[in-house]
Amino acid sequence: MYHNIKGLRTIALYRVSTDKQDEAMQKKSCRDFCETNGLKIIDEYTEIDVSGFKTPLKDRYELIKILMRAEKKEFDILLIYNNDRLTRRSDEAPHILQVLSNNKIRVFETSTDAEIKTDSHMDKLINFFNSWTAEFESIKTSMRVKSSFADKNEEGKFLGGLPFGYRLINTNYKNKKGKYINKMIIDENEANIVRKIFDLYINKNMGTVRIANYLNENSYLTRKKKEALDHNIDIKENQYLWRASTITRILRNPVYIGQKAYNKTKSTRDKVVKNNREEYKLQPYNEELKIISNEDFYEAGILLERRKKRKNVKVSTATISDNALCSGLIYCRCGAKLKTGYSISKYHRKKDNKDIRLKVYYYYCPNSKVNKVKHKEITNKNIYSVLRYDSIIDKIILYELRTFNDRRYKQVFDEKISSNIHTKQNELNNLIILREKIEKLIIKYEVAIDECFIKGEKDKVDIYINNINRNKAKLTKIDVEIQKLSNHNLDADIKIKTISTKNQDFSSLEDRYSNASLNEKKAILSKIIKKIIISEDEIIIDFMY
Repeated sequence: MYHNIKGLRTIALYRVSTDKQDEAMQKKSCRDFCETNGLKIIDEYTEIDVSGFKTPLKDRYELIKILMRAEKKEFDILLIYNNDRLTRRSDEAPHILQVLSNNKIRVFETSTDAEIKTDSHMDKLINFFNSWTAEFESIKTSMRVKSSFADKNEEGKFLGGLPFGYRLINTNYKNKKGKYINKMIIDENEANIVRKIFDLYINKNMGTVRIANYLNENSYLTRKKKEALDHNIDIKENQYLWRASTITRILRNPVYIGQKAYNKTKSTRDKVVKNNREEYKLQPYNEELKIISNEDFYEAGILLERRKKRKNVKVSTATISDNALCSGLIYCRCGAKLKTGYSISKYHRKKDNKDIRLKVYYYYCPNSKVNKVKHKEITNKNIYSVLRYDSIIDKIILYELRTFNDRRYKQVFDEKISSNIHTKQNELNNLIILREKIEKLIIKYEVAIDECFIKGEKDKVDIYINNINRNKAKLTKIDVEIQKLSNHNLDADIKIKTISTKNQDFSSLEDRYSNASLNEKKAILSKIIKKIIISEDEIIIDFMY
């Protein structure tokens, strides 16, 4: 009990950072201290969900109010349950205590009935040590939590974060704390939307903005919007809609191939930082979570990276390019990527006596205006009819897909002939025969050595041993040559099988391309063509195969 503080104006500070800490306990301790020492609490401040370690002083609004009141001399005593309620940051604790001390505010820790003093260097050292200890405890706790989370992630357990396409079910099992453990399973209604998003992106050549618009226009609901409608909650017109950023996250999320990602962020004392995608870790593969095939997921990833490089694309240009087969792939001979535009053609149709306005689309080279000198040095043409050139390129693509089999097999056959594969096979056979002869000769020498010991002709033993060693050295060289020839023929066989598989893919692709819509054709082209270069007298198509 302190006899010299009776009747002084008192403020109490309670900080509750997690549900483990009991606000009522802190209040009871402070009020009991006041009753024992004859103090009157004039104000109480409570900080909810505030970490003494992670939350800096500038974000401790209640504590800042107390410090401001201290400077105005509005109270005499500050009560806290223990010193870590004030802060767990060793660099901030001295400043906070110094502000209070400078304004003659005394600080008491009610859990120990002790006063936190700052009068001497020893007091300051003790205070620093206490705050450093509190900070260190926070760090150790954080490390234990991270370690526990890492172990659970490696076991594939659900730790929060429910991606679109899934729902939670109760497993009826409890953890050590007595809480029920949840399990993530596929929600087929949402999963169908996920599949639709991948199909639109991969097979319909739709970007993330267009996919978001398509889903919104065709009544595909986001999870929040569905929940709001199910509970008759009023929502604004533009609330809970699909966004391009949401579509991108879905296309990049490996959970749809059965592997939930974690380690997406890292926490420092002052902030949470997003990790690069390369730093993400994956839970073990879970077949029950798989919504998308591996092929579709990785193909979407490749397309995302390609399209990411396109910058400064205007919405109007994207709309125009929807009417051009080769937009995004077609280049001028000068090196510039061609843009898509249109002009209005007017004519009078006598049949029904109407004036008709038609949009005539064309590709144009931006260098013809921006860098005229460079453009004219290479080509004089800067505008190309979409109707004409798309028609020509369309026919070339069909021919390439149709004739892929014959041309590629002929190429492999020519490669095999040029490498004298038949000669190599003969060489291989001859080496195998030679090896067998040498092995028999070595066995003959070994038998002769045994006979020498029986007959007592030890002077001949060294000669036979030298012959054995010399022939074993020959065997080593022959084995190396046999391996080389075997690898040569194996490579040729693998190439034939690879080309055969490619041919089957392209045979299927030819049928798909022939019956595809314009957007579907564009999606196919983006998978098989690097770029198309055109000029007034030439079309060069750079295929990926």
